[in-house]
Formats: sequence, C-alpha cells, structure tokens
Amino acid sequence: MTVCYSNALLHSAMEWHEPSVSSYVVALFALKTLCIYAYYSTDFEVHRNWLAVTHSLPFKRWYYENTSQWTLDYPPGFAWFEYFLSQFARQIDPKMVEISAEPYTSLATVLFQRFTVIITDFVYLFAVVLGISSISLGPFVYAGQMKQLITRLFPFGRGLTHAYWAPNFWALYNFCDFTLYNLLRKLNFLPFDKKISYTSGLVQEVIHVLLPQISPLISFLAVILNMLPFCISLLYR
Repeated sequence: MTVCYSNALLHSAMEWHEPSVSSYVVALFALKTLCIYAYYSTDFEVHRNWLAVTHSLPFKRWYYENTSQWTLDYPPGFAWFEYFLSQFARQIDPKMVEISAEPYTSLATVLFQRFTVIITDFVYLFAVVLGISSISLGPFVYAGQMKQLITRLFPFGRGLTHAYWAPNFWALYNFCDFTLYNLLRKLNFLPFDKKISYTSGLVQEVIHVLLPQISPLISFLAVILNMLPFCISLLYR
C-alpha cells in the first residue's frame, strides 16, 4: 500500500509542468481584481487630480496649476500618460476630470483607477523587450552598422540549403530542378550543358536551371504561411 502511494506521488510529480507565462498573468490579474474594493491611500486623489489637470488645461499650465495641494510633480512623460487616460476617464465619470480643491471619489472612479493600473501592467513586458533591444542594437545603429548586421543575421547569399544537402523543402526543390535538368538533357530537349551550382559544395547563392528562382521575399513568405496554421492552433490551445 505504501509503495503504491509513493509511486502515485512520484508519478504525479513527474507529470507536473511549469505553469506558462499566461498562467502567471491570469493569476496576477485575478489577485489584483480581488483587491479592487480594498483600502486606497491619498495617492488615489493625487492621480485623480492629475487626470483633471491634464484634461482640463493646456499643457503649458499643467505645472502651474495648484488648486489642489496634490500638484503635478511627475516628469512630462507621465503627465502625457495621464492626459491619455483622461480621455477615457471623462467617458466613465465626467466629474473625475474636474479640477477641485476637495477630494472626489465615486465607484466609477475607483473602478477606473484600479483597472487602468492592472491593464497598464502589460506595458512592463513591452518596456523590457524594447529596453533590451535598445541596449543591444543602439551602438550598431549609432555606428551605422545596421545594414551589415542584417546581412549577417539573414545571410541569403549562403543559399537556401547552406551549401549542403539540407533536410528541408528547398533541398527537395533543388533535387527536382536537378532531376528535371538531367532528364531533359539526356533526352536532348536542352540544347546546352550547364553546370549545376548547388552541387558544387560552395557557400553561394545558386541559380536554378528550370524551376523558378526563389527570392528572399518568396522564401520569407513561404516560411510565414507554413508557420501560420501552427501558430494559430497554439493560440487557441
């Protein structure tokens, strides 16, 4: 009995999988949603007032407005973000974006503030990606090396099969071209004897004899179209 129970635990442990990123996102979203009606500090009125200031006044007066003690004292980037949110806030509760010395609160205002915080958490993901990309690519952009970098990262000049008989679709494409060429040459349907470059073993961009030449754009589109069904199926799993 004990052995069976231990085996069952071991089997369960082996079947456990690391939760996906989306699982963590959903869990965090659920946790924050449960806290919507929880206590909120004076920062709630601070941000409400900033919504009102950026919505009601031209940007030249944002950093002069002092009707409320919670004056706008964050950098302009955040002020413009508050202005963006205020365009939606006025649709939820017009009084939310009215400048006043006294604090203002309502259920609609609370829900708006809470959910905009939750939604804008997704900005962090893109910020990390863009930040890493900027740090790694920035020096090359500054030095004017992007064209050369792209040439090395996407080496179309190496050919579709990288100078060896690669196990992919383009290897079959080359094989068909090679077979047709030899067959027609043996039957004297071709008046010339052309050397096949994709069997030379050299790293180079080859020219097909009979089948249409494959450009980088065609290759790129073919890859995307073949990957698309699998990506869609993964999206709905």
